[in-house]
Amino acid sequence: MNLPKPDKPGSEWLPTQPDRSYRRGMAQLRWRHFNGRPALDLAADHCRLVDLSLQSLLKPSRLAPPGGTARNRKHCWLALGAYGSLELTPFSPLRLLLTGSIGDGEASQFLEAARSRMAAMGIHGEVVQLSSRECLSRSQTDMGFCLELLSSRWLGGARSVGSDLQQRLRSTLVKRPVVFLCDLEDHYRQMLDGGESSVYALTAGLEQGPGGLWCCRALLQALRLLAGTGDPVRILGKGGTTPREWTQLLAVRERLLQIQTHLHFLAGAPESDLLGEAGVQTARFLGFHDSRQLPALELLVRDILRRKRKLMALFEGYLERNKAAFLKGNEPFKSQYLRLVSQPEQGSEEETPQRWMKIFRLSQMEPEIVQLPMVSRLQAQLHRWPDRYWRVPAMHADFRVILKNKGRVGPTLRRMRDLGFLGRYLPEFGRLDCLPGIARGRRYSIDEHTLRAVDRLDQVANSTDPGLRDYRALLEQVEDPSILYLGLLLHETGSNGPDRLSGNGQPMAVRALQRLNASPEDRDEVLMLVTEQTLLAHVSQRRDFDDPQIVQEISSVVETTDNLNMLLLHTFADLTSVDETAWSERNRFLLWSLYFRVMDRLMFGRELSGAEHARVAEIQRGVLEQLAGELPVDSVLNHFSFLPEKYALYTPLPQIVAHVRLCENLKEQPLASEWVANPDGGYHELHLSTRDLPGRFAQITGTLTALGIRLLSAQLNTREDGIVIDTFHVSDLGSHLLIDEAGRRRVDQVLAEIILGKTRLEDLLRGQRYEVRTEPGAAAVAVAPRVRIDNDISAHSSVIEVQAQDSWGLSYRIAGILAELGLNIVSAKLATERDYAFDVFYVQTEAGEKVVDGSRMSQILERLRLEVKSQAQPLGRTPVLDRPSRAQGSSTDSAS
Repeated sequence: MNLPKPDKPGSEWLPTQPDRSYRRGMAQLRWRHFNGRPALDLAADHCRLVDLSLQSLLKPSRLAPPGGTARNRKHCWLALGAYGSLELTPFSPLRLLLTGSIGDGEASQFLEAARSRMAAMGIHGEVVQLSSRECLSRSQTDMGFCLELLSSRWLGGARSVGSDLQQRLRSTLVKRPVVFLCDLEDHYRQMLDGGESSVYALTAGLEQGPGGLWCCRALLQALRLLAGTGDPVRILGKGGTTPREWTQLLAVRERLLQIQTHLHFLAGAPESDLLGEAGVQTARFLGFHDSRQLPALELLVRDILRRKRKLMALFEGYLERNKAAFLKGNEPFKSQYLRLVSQPEQGSEEETPQRWMKIFRLSQMEPEIVQLPMVSRLQAQLHRWPDRYWRVPAMHADFRVILKNKGRVGPTLRRMRDLGFLGRYLPEFGRLDCLPGIARGRRYSIDEHTLRAVDRLDQVANSTDPGLRDYRALLEQVEDPSILYLGLLLHETGSNGPDRLSGNGQPMAVRALQRLNASPEDRDEVLMLVTEQTLLAHVSQRRDFDDPQIVQEISSVVETTDNLNMLLLHTFADLTSVDETAWSERNRFLLWSLYFRVMDRLMFGRELSGAEHARVAEIQRGVLEQLAGELPVDSVLNHFSFLPEKYALYTPLPQIVAHVRLCENLKEQPLASEWVANPDGGYHELHLSTRDLPGRFAQITGTLTALGIRLLSAQLNTREDGIVIDTFHVSDLGSHLLIDEAGRRRVDQVLAEIILGKTRLEDLLRGQRYEVRTEPGAAAVAVAPRVRIDNDISAHSSVIEVQAQDSWGLSYRIAGILAELGLNIVSAKLATERDYAFDVFYVQTEAGEKVVDGSRMSQILERLRLEVKSQAQPLGRTPVLDRPSRAQGSSTDSAS
């Protein structure tokens, strides 16, 4: 790079306008980057530009006290870390060290001057001052600082101070190489545990994340330290690494530097967000193009994950090999069995996939039998074995034994995946290798998500947590756990094909099961898990599963209680492995409620059995006992008579008691309510009773919306005497009304005023606006607005599904339109996932029938479609009830 240089080392050259010179230099760097200059050369150019920009501050004379001299001062400036090793990407923060003998007052003065100068020029960084003794002491306890010091570079001052410091540091470390390697490994593990511990995490950074640039620098510094030289030829001659590994290391460093440089130039700041528009532009810059299976961005992320995984394997393999080499005969005692297993084979013909499957099976009980020499032999022969070696029936039997050993499956499958064995044995899973799944809002790659679901199932098998007790009881009842684990392993195999967004893995699962020689019964069960993997989650969160037709359809799908148990466990493991915020007590309650309904149907058939009638009578007696002396017996029995018999069968007894009290307290009041806080789930339950009128649901949802309360779900029960009992799950959008009892009473008061007509809803809504919050760090999910009407789901109601980007007041606006169109909402499911909403409304006409008129269905679709497209539409209208005519029609949908 053609940057200005001083005439001679001792000159006092200083750019006439350093700020402008630095900006001009950065513009030149940007131009050279976009014209293909290698990233490592560009990083070195950037470091030299910073050197020149800071040169005036680093002169020895600048550190002299006023009127004094710096001739005898023993101090120097050192560049640390990436800046010291000439690998500093644009806008990345740098670190400067002032070391040597210098007075505290003088040091503070010039440190402040350096920080001010850097800030004025827009250079991000940190300036520290430590004596040589403090540097050496800190390097013994802080491996991060030790590595920064190893890569340090002299910038100004007494060069001998920096040289002496580095020499003393290196001699100390070389004397105890095993200690250095163990400390390096401990620091590496702590760094991963303190941040994102998986190389397969899509949000992991390029610098400090697993397999990032920090690992590159740490490995290079360790190689140079133990080889005693920075010359690559001599490093390779020392045997610390192979030429192939050295080439891979440099290639990973160059690619990561290139990507980080491009992201920094696009953002004009030290940002590395690959999952947004900057990532798409970076993918195109690097030559990635959309394919039939994957868009360019996912191809780029997949390439990064594979490179980072290779780097982590190089780093960890280097540490393990060199620790063993330095220990030599001082290895810890090993049993004769482990020594025998780890011995190399006499002939390569004895190394077969079948033998390795047995080793993996044994490693479930004794993980240490998989030693480094064995791994090297496996990786050398993995792709040489012909396909027929992988189709031995005994090998499939061993694999099923691995999957049956519940509680120990995840670590074994992960080890098989990391060594490349699982992808070769099960190519349907191998296709998912480092597959990002960005469009589906995943936090980890698809293969890692799958193994995390397996880990979750292992956790259920081993846990004593009371919250997992019910799941563990179901797992113990599963007849063949290998079916469940195999279903989890194959459930995402459709994520790299034409149906990748839907994740339909049935065709791939069929191929895998045929190759594994699974019996017809096992195939049917695995395919049920793969095909219906979202069934329970979808229905429990988005459907009124009090509808007997829905319960019957699920019963027909699962067929047996064993299948239902496996599907529930599959659903739980899959949902809870997405990320930490994907599961809540509300999800659990709804899922188990649906499970018990389907289980009852499987056990007792279509009609209510005598046992169920007896159970209803028992529930009624329990309610009467709890309310004895508080309410008349007739009031309690009337409550049951006004509702379907299934209400008593599937509603928790405490909730029934609350409902009876609400209806009794209603009397002449406009409404009665009860609030139940659920801090673990992050929401409140609002049980509300009032008298039913057309548009009542819109009134309630509109009021809650205007008060800054977000509706997460809603369940409606309507008694034959015209009293509705609504259960809402709500959270706070910023009004803070749900924090204390006074705020909740304020909500009740406003609801009563709206119902009585004392307050106009449009006045309450006018001027109100709250922001719908999304989960921090969650990848945006593109959702096309969609409206659908279905008359087949429910036997008595038309079902309207609305999927759209979540926004303030969306549920109210939909309910208002339905009220305007003369439709009565008899039930509703409101679900929010990340930044989009999925609302389901069960509606009837004024005559209590389904909507079957074609023109009326088209009118509903058109009104709702326009509403979800214009989500910025201001609120404040009052629903006006129409009286449309009815005629015949059918179900339809519309996507905008």
